[in-house]
Amino acid sequence: MPDVLGWWLAVEVIGLAALPLTFVFLGRLPDRGYALSKTLGLLISGYVLWILNMAHLLPNTPRGVAGAVVIVGILSAWVAWRRRDDLSAFVRERWGYVVAVEGLFLAAFLVGAWLRSYVPDIEGTEKPMDFMFLNAASRAERFPPPDPWLSGLQVAYYYFGYMLVGMVGQLAGVATNVGYNLGLAMIAALTCVGAFGVVYDLTALRPEGEEKSSGPPWLASAARAGLLVKPAIFGFVALVFVAIMGNLEGIFEFAAANGRLGSGFYDWLEIKQLGVLPANSDRWYPTEEWQFWWWFRASRVLSRPFEGGELEIITEFPFFSFLLGDLHPHVMALPFMMLAAGVALHIILSPEPLDLVYWLQRPAALAGCALVVGGLGFINTWDAPTFGMLLAAVALVRNLQLAGEARARVWRRTLDIASFALPLAAVALLTYAPFFFGSLDSQAQGVSAVSDPGTRPVDAVIFWGPMAIVLAPFLGRRLWNAHRARPLSGREVALSLALPAALLLAWLVWDGLAAVGDTVGLPLREAPGGLGDRAGERRSELLTLLAFGLAFGAAALALWRELQRDASAHRTPVLMTLTLTALALLLVYNTELFFLVDTFGNRMNTAFKLWYQAWALLGLATGFAAFDLWRAWFQGGALQRARGWPLAWAAVASLVAVGGLLYPVGATLSRSDGLRGERTLNGLNSVRRADPGEYDAIQWLYDRRRADIVIAEALGGDYSYGGRMSAATGIPTLLQWPGHEFQWRGETESQGSRQTDIERLYTTLDADEVAAIVNQYGVNFVIVGRDEREKYPAEGLSKFEQVLGPPRFQSGQTAIYSTFPVLERGP
Repeated sequence: MPDVLGWWLAVEVIGLAALPLTFVFLGRLPDRGYALSKTLGLLISGYVLWILNMAHLLPNTPRGVAGAVVIVGILSAWVAWRRRDDLSAFVRERWGYVVAVEGLFLAAFLVGAWLRSYVPDIEGTEKPMDFMFLNAASRAERFPPPDPWLSGLQVAYYYFGYMLVGMVGQLAGVATNVGYNLGLAMIAALTCVGAFGVVYDLTALRPEGEEKSSGPPWLASAARAGLLVKPAIFGFVALVFVAIMGNLEGIFEFAAANGRLGSGFYDWLEIKQLGVLPANSDRWYPTEEWQFWWWFRASRVLSRPFEGGELEIITEFPFFSFLLGDLHPHVMALPFMMLAAGVALHIILSPEPLDLVYWLQRPAALAGCALVVGGLGFINTWDAPTFGMLLAAVALVRNLQLAGEARARVWRRTLDIASFALPLAAVALLTYAPFFFGSLDSQAQGVSAVSDPGTRPVDAVIFWGPMAIVLAPFLGRRLWNAHRARPLSGREVALSLALPAALLLAWLVWDGLAAVGDTVGLPLREAPGGLGDRAGERRSELLTLLAFGLAFGAAALALWRELQRDASAHRTPVLMTLTLTALALLLVYNTELFFLVDTFGNRMNTAFKLWYQAWALLGLATGFAAFDLWRAWFQGGALQRARGWPLAWAAVASLVAVGGLLYPVGATLSRSDGLRGERTLNGLNSVRRADPGEYDAIQWLYDRRRADIVIAEALGGDYSYGGRMSAATGIPTLLQWPGHEFQWRGETESQGSRQTDIERLYTTLDADEVAAIVNQYGVNFVIVGRDEREKYPAEGLSKFEQVLGPPRFQSGQTAIYSTFPVLERGP
């Protein structure tokens, strides 16, 4: 509990330090950005620490972290003094909202930490990798951090998210083995609060006007205090859709676990290893005894065999990420996606055109937006183009709205967007230049056309069903109202479909060139396929592509018609929601046609990253769309005028939502064994139970982390137990997980002969050879523990006591030898 409270207090201090800056930066929002202040505070404080550390002005220590927060606090204090009247008025009028947001964050954080305490172990999947990066960022004297799994080199990965989590841990005085789990709980809580705040703001703008308050006195009092009930309700709806909702695959897991449906149905559904199995549990939800890690399948609903082999497409979503427990960059980016969405909403509320002049008059706003967009690139590089595009898109929408019907102004405002977007991109790159132009390596090798199997309609419904059941009628209603006001023209429809048509045409051209290349022996694609396959055996995939394209067209057309109305701020929430929807649909549509070429050679990673972003965008859009439909169909006498058919939709939508919530309920109970058993936040608890000696050795090394230390330990392959000492301490070792190092760097030359040299170090009986390897890599300590004893012969391990002397540390079966006798520069 002290660690939990300390972590919460550290986040509160960081958020409070940046609150006045948030108040100014997001001042057009109804809540003045309060719900996003903690996330923005993390970003600003982290940036100050990072940039001043590289300038040798702040150490990466608890004192240095505190210094960065103090610097932000001093700047905020100056702003607060200048805006003291506005700040005090906000607190007086919105104290209820402040209490609600703080209560929501605390509750989400405590629930997240409580659930993590049932499954705290940092083992399996890529958790050791994430732990390694967290320790690397926490112990580095200077950024970029040394690479713990390739000694002598710097980390070649986007490490800012790990640095931010480590920064909170240092300020709170929490060790990384506990901070790993509290960091995940914090990310989940910040995501929840961010989604709540963005949709609260959208709803509080009252796009259609708001009825006079009515009801009991306590309700009116709450409204006056700022706790607006309906915005809060639909803000919570957005929170659920972004961070808690699962896809519909969980329905079929429950059905299979209870013996429902038949084997023929599951064969048709074609979700890997999903089918009716003999029940061996009396519980009403699937369990690990029924099928180990059954809940993992929900993140692979597109994976299935095809003529070229078996294609695995990752379809992860936020709740799965929180459940799995990998502290990956795409997970750590979630709160900052919410922050970027809040910034986009602030921009679209601008009373002036958004162009170069806008930035020249507001250089601080340009710096803030660049900090957010560039920061997303530093946390998870995939997110910077998408959310940079979101800011440019809302700027274009606002410019078109301000231009109105005047054709000349429409074209001028459209062209102005370049002078808005280009400075933003340039400043974002310059703000994080040491990362983008220094330490970032990429495995990306360009763009290629998708030739692997596409998405079937059933796959799309399973994954996107909970959101589609709300967004489809929202778009349909908007288009129907626009058509009733003025019939839709063929030209408008054609223009709305121009972008998906252009992308499809580009794919067809690429496919044609690839076919010619196949004929002449010049391969332009990874696997055979193309339009012929999709139009033949893959006709259903073509239907999905058509559906995604038409859905984007519907969002674009509704957006265009909404722009024809007045430029009032009351239109803004609808415009913002349509923009979020259109961008998300464009991301999903694009993954059916093109992918970023990487070491995987297919669209697995592209679909993973872009669908994840689309989930966050559509989750926000769903929150406001639900509010919009409620106002239209259920407020006042609307339900009677509609003859009750909205009730049928509400019933179906509720059933679909329940279906989507089956997954998080069942998976949580299954993963935690029914919320039973031992609870701890110590991520190394499994090591302590299985091998107390190794746990003691990790603690011994953790307390002796110096910048110049290198250790040797048994080489482990990707996803293995290997590298456990370097991962748990951040101390560099010669090499671990070589496949991942290749993914991060895009080359293997930097690994050299390290794999062979590690083998020689542990197997040779020649003292001179040991000395040569130790000196070549500057090894200070050699680890002999459980992993080494399983992999290497006993005589090779026993020679260390003869060559290096007695162990410097020993506990149980784990020994740590100092190389001082043979290392030229000493330990």
